Amino acid sequence: MVGFIDELELPEKVKNALKILSVVLPVLLFSYVIYVAFIESNNKKIERQIYSEKKIEFKGIVKQKYIDSLNHVRPTIKLYGGTKISSDYELYNVVRINDSISKENEELSIKIYRKKDDTINYKYIESVYRNSLYRNYK
Repeated sequence: MVGFIDELELPEKVKNALKILSVVLPVLLFSYVIYVAFIESNNKKIERQIYSEKKIEFKGIVKQKYIDSLNHVRPTIKLYGGTKISSDYELYNVVRINDSISKENEELSIKIYRKKDDTINYKYIESVYRNSLYRNYK
């Protein structure tokens, strides 16, 4: 492409500017395409996470908390009845043994009930944007 520019009958300054532009423009265009693809991909990933997390529901009393070495060293909360909740560290640190916890279908928050009418409303949506997920499995 640079050879083509040299053949044009233009002032030398314009030719030099076109040469620089012929190198810089493709780099900028390529960078923009990669950036847009990454951002769009990440946004769709977050939307899918939110959608799948809204479908989860659980309710029970916390029996045990532990770091699950077989599940990527994830903090795990086990309820009486066998339900396991793979959580983020923030939720793991807030929940205590014998707390009652619940998450309703289509909700993005977890209610944590303690003795003496103390209720904590854990906002899951904030964790999604920090790339922290909790998952419910049996």
